[in-house]
Amino acid sequence: MGKLEESRQALSKALEIKPDYIDAHINLGNILNKMGKDKESLEHLEKSAERFPKDATLAINLGNALRRCGRIDAAIASLRRAVERRPDSPEARNNLGVALHDAGMLVDAEAELRKSIDLKQSYADAHWNLSLVLLHKGDFHNGWMEYEWRRHLKEDVISKRNFPQPPWAGGPLEGRRILVLCEQGLGDTLQFVRYAKLLADRGARVIVECQPRLENLLRGVAGGKGHDLLCGGSGDDTLTGGTGNDICFGGLGSDQVDAGDGNDNIFSLHGPDTVVGGNGDDSITVGESGQSDGGAGNDDTSILSGSTAIVVGGSGNNQSSTITSGKAGRRLKGQMAAETEIYHLTKSALQQV
Repeated sequence: MGKLEESRQALSKALEIKPDYIDAHINLGNILNKMGKDKESLEHLEKSAERFPKDATLAINLGNALRRCGRIDAAIASLRRAVERRPDSPEARNNLGVALHDAGMLVDAEAELRKSIDLKQSYADAHWNLSLVLLHKGDFHNGWMEYEWRRHLKEDVISKRNFPQPPWAGGPLEGRRILVLCEQGLGDTLQFVRYAKLLADRGARVIVECQPRLENLLRGVAGGKGHDLLCGGSGDDTLTGGTGNDICFGGLGSDQVDAGDGNDNIFSLHGPDTVVGGNGDDSITVGESGQSDGGAGNDDTSILSGSTAIVVGGSGNNQSSTITSGKAGRRLKGQMAAETEIYHLTKSALQQV
């Protein structure tokens, strides 16, 4: 908030020096909006639009401010003026399409969004907004195709996560694993998690990454037969597995992972997680200051390079190694049970510690 206040003060000062500085008027309105001052933002943009009635960019920003305040008819009128002044602006037509969608004018909204895309084929916002209109109309085939453009939105973080594996393109799934990401709200997860079973029916081992609050509700949905996925989000989560063969992802944050009984696969890649394998032959991958207790069973623990992980082997015949990825891994520390062998994998050789 401090930087926003500094920006507001700087823009106000700039307008004192140069009152007809249109870009400063627009930016000040947007800063006030980011500060949560929607009413002040709208008032400033309305006064600016009266002073500069021919500026299309100002009309676009005023239209968006009106829409945020629930004045949809006035927003449409302002955005239509922007399109009239700049008919070749994909931004003007995109924002008009959004306002028309808000008003329930789906045919007109689709037309404006398609014109926006014609003007700028790679305009991700227009594709995304078109997907919402098409889905609202019941055109699910084209709507879901356009929905894929969410991956190119500037503000989209979740679907931009990088994985070494390629996205599933619809090919055979027999004997393969597939990770289903819950990208949006709890309601979206509850609505669409039923499709995980369809993937499992095609022979896939389904991994569902869900919000921590839905963990207990969704346990067992992914692959059936007690093979669960427990997945933390970006907070400090507590994940507890059942008696099946579980797959646990610690996620971002300081997570507490207890896989429970069964032969589990545990990935603790980000954050200082505490991992307990439980009873069973577990495979554990720990990174970034993680702590791992394999529990009873013959466990295999891998430590990511650059981490300061602490590994406790438990009561079985355990093996531990450091994955270097081209760098020498850190030395493993911790108490190990009897008959436990510890290995430190360096770039050159596998050396017993």
